[in-house]
Amino acid sequence: MGKRKKGNSYLLQGEYGFLLQPVLRRLFSQITIPDLYRKSVSGLAEKGHIVFVHSITSTIDGMLMNYRFSREGLPSPKIVFGKKFIFLQPLRGLMTLLASPFASLSSPFENEFYKEFLLDEGNASVISLDMTSARQGADPILELLKIQRDTERPIYLLPQRIVYRRAPLKIKDVTSEEKASIKASGKIMTLLKAQEHGFLEHGEPINLKDVIKKEQGGSKFFEEVATEVRNDLMQQLASLGRNISGAPIRERGFLIRKTARDPVLQTFLRSYSSETGQSIEKLEGTVYRHLDQIASNLSPRVIGFLYRCLSWVFNNIYEGLDIDESGVQTVKEMARNGSLVYVPCHKSHIDYLILSYCLFQHWMSVPVIAAGINLSFFPIGSILRRGGAFFMKRTFKDNPLYAHTFAAYVRTILQERIPMEFFIEGGRSRSGKLMLPKKGLLSMIIQGWESGVSRDVIFVPVYVGYDIVVEESSYIREMKGAPKEKENFWQLLKAGSILKNRYGKVYIRFARPISLNEFMKHRTSYSKMDSGQKEELYDAVAGRIISSIYQQTVATPFAVLSCVITSHASAVEEDALRAGFHTFLDYLCFLGCNLSPKLADERAAFDEAYALLRSKKLVTLDMAEQEDDTNLLVAEGEDRIHLEYYKNTILNFFVPASLISNVLLKYIQGLDEKMFRRQVQNLAALLENEFILDMESLEKALKYMIDSRIVIHSRSVYTINPEKRDIAVMFDGLLENYLESYLCAARYLLKTKDLGKKDPLKAINRFASRLYKKGEIRRYEALCLPVYKGALDTFRKKGLINDKNRLADEQELQKLIRDVETFLEN
Repeated sequence: MGKRKKGNSYLLQGEYGFLLQPVLRRLFSQITIPDLYRKSVSGLAEKGHIVFVHSITSTIDGMLMNYRFSREGLPSPKIVFGKKFIFLQPLRGLMTLLASPFASLSSPFENEFYKEFLLDEGNASVISLDMTSARQGADPILELLKIQRDTERPIYLLPQRIVYRRAPLKIKDVTSEEKASIKASGKIMTLLKAQEHGFLEHGEPINLKDVIKKEQGGSKFFEEVATEVRNDLMQQLASLGRNISGAPIRERGFLIRKTARDPVLQTFLRSYSSETGQSIEKLEGTVYRHLDQIASNLSPRVIGFLYRCLSWVFNNIYEGLDIDESGVQTVKEMARNGSLVYVPCHKSHIDYLILSYCLFQHWMSVPVIAAGINLSFFPIGSILRRGGAFFMKRTFKDNPLYAHTFAAYVRTILQERIPMEFFIEGGRSRSGKLMLPKKGLLSMIIQGWESGVSRDVIFVPVYVGYDIVVEESSYIREMKGAPKEKENFWQLLKAGSILKNRYGKVYIRFARPISLNEFMKHRTSYSKMDSGQKEELYDAVAGRIISSIYQQTVATPFAVLSCVITSHASAVEEDALRAGFHTFLDYLCFLGCNLSPKLADERAAFDEAYALLRSKKLVTLDMAEQEDDTNLLVAEGEDRIHLEYYKNTILNFFVPASLISNVLLKYIQGLDEKMFRRQVQNLAALLENEFILDMESLEKALKYMIDSRIVIHSRSVYTINPEKRDIAVMFDGLLENYLESYLCAARYLLKTKDLGKKDPLKAINRFASRLYKKGEIRRYEALCLPVYKGALDTFRKKGLINDKNRLADEQELQKLIRDVETFLEN
């Protein structure tokens, strides 16, 4: 008892007077203790004594934990190393303590006070890594190791952070990062405002008993072991800090200067100077000008301002954000292991805002975002830059200095562990479906990882989808051939009209993060790869990312209904529409696809999508005149292109079943196993620039069609079940417009023999339009420029078009035309 009295100036008993109690209750109730945190800490307390570890010494942190934990049944920190609480002692003991000045100067480790303290269950303490031996008189970690050596009960060092607010701190250089923290007055003001509910988050505990056991028989002194433990804790706290939105962010000038000094960039500058005769000073001046154009300028104030503005905008135009909470938690956990790179699909300009908004809402760090230089116009460019955008030119061709400067900036971002975001498709998808990946920035990130600037790179594929895309009207015009509108200030003003409409829900899904370290296991070391192997690696990573995004795609009622309508080339009976909706939904459920929650009630989902279809006037209703007739829905002309956009958002799920139907409808008598698979693969190869396919999805689709008796598999022969031919035709119809687009492009090439130097897509569209008017193709949605482009890329890959844009193999092209025409006869 005497020992405890002697050291009790360090103790926070948790007994606060009637004046202080309501104040602390009001302040500290603003901090949330997550259930996962509560369970984890409680479980740890049952095993041993907990010492919470913080980066910065803080009386407020200690009081908060002492007050809340003692009332939540958690181990309450009664000692905050480096702090004394003379005037927070119970009144009955204060006079005794004041009469003993020597007691107030004693260390918690003196006279084995702490050794006795840790034996009491429910006790805990807090140490901070900014404490020095000179200030404290003893290194707490070293002293705890000594106590653990003589104590059976395990001591756990638990690194953690208390996050008070989302708004990040801004720091200028690397030396001040560990010192960056909210001052006590700032914490109190944040708690008083009660606008945000902060939380606690911890890292992996370090069991000192295990540490000592591991070092037994070794040659290390306890001081060396204590240093290693401290370094481990510092790394964990740094990782925790970068994982949350309140983490410090780098000042723009610091990042620019660090990039300019990048060793790889400096080596290139010396080589380029010798090659071109330009001085290093002149080249460095150009580098700084490039970086001034490229670099983001994250501003805590602008981030907070944008969050408030976007909350108002999104609440007005959307019915809500449907966010994958478990995916968010997985990303938080993976963020501790390396540099995060978010890779969302790109359907709308809203994408630039929505993911950052979602992350900030979940108290995660806002990423810097790769944006096209076309978005840097006044005034939106300045706002986006302060919101995290860094700008890049569309092409680096014939500009090696810019390319190396940009790559160096990417390395700096990775090295500083600043979360990054880029769109692997490049520009926005005008057709609704995922575009094939652009690998330029991806290759720079992989090269940066290989250079050792980050211990790991964690790619996070993200699906962002919308019930209705705000740019749908402009996309439909561009699909028909209208020129892409250049972004400018007047467009921004016109965009105010979107506030007058509602666009349904936004769906955000996080795929399983991809660790580059894990991906490279069992592969040839990057440094030993030749250029061809590196390209294969970029393809493999890009394919994995795109495939992961596809798997997270959310099917909405309107997208499913759009698939049903566009699967028919002509009018659809109302009953057939509902039956088709059921069939397609059943197929998606079988595949295990992500479905909008609305699809849980099929009837209500159909009715809502049908009502939206009619309100947008995308179909004409031909009412039945006789009792035994049924209503007809007719979608014609531009309305079909409108529906095509939403069909494309989920079309990749249906492609395997459509390929199977196309092939088997072509061969009425059926096909044996070998020929069937060869024909499906040949058709898939023709459309490989449109869709990402794999054998697993093909096998799943085939199993569904066999189980549903759409396809009959007997004696190794596959045939279409005549009784369900109409369902096979419906699946088949989903790809018919693509085949017609390819047919138009092929016929145009056969006719002209030379595509010329200018972009031929509009000429192909005029040619295709005439074919449509003559009835040689049936589907208006086949008049689509993005699909013509995919067709020409395929023809080049097959050697049908040479490098001069001329027809190279007329015989093979004619064969391709005959094959496509045969498929279209189904």
